[in-house]
Amino acid sequence: MSTRASSSCRSTKSIRVSNSPANPLTLANGFPAIASAPVYAVDPRFPIGYSQNWQLSIQRDLPAALQMTAADNGGKGTGAQRQFLPNTFPSPIH
Repeated sequence: MSTRASSSCRSTKSIRVSNSPANPLTLANGFPAIASAPVYAVDPRFPIGYSQNWQLSIQRDLPAALQMTAADNGGKGTGAQRQFLPNTFPSPIH
């Protein structure tokens, strides 16, 4: 008996896995590696994050040949990728 599996990438490749008394199908050899056809998936609803950065500076001349400069930098991230660790307990705050 043989089982046929296919993976969908840019091109479709098929592999044959034989199961016989001489060559039994086990978990150790049931998933042969295919070096030329990597399989990966991306969630089509995965949000694409972005960041906003800004900078403001003001400079004034003061008496006695002095200058004053005030500057501020800011940034905001929206929709950034977050890591979720299931089955974890938050550590206590000391």
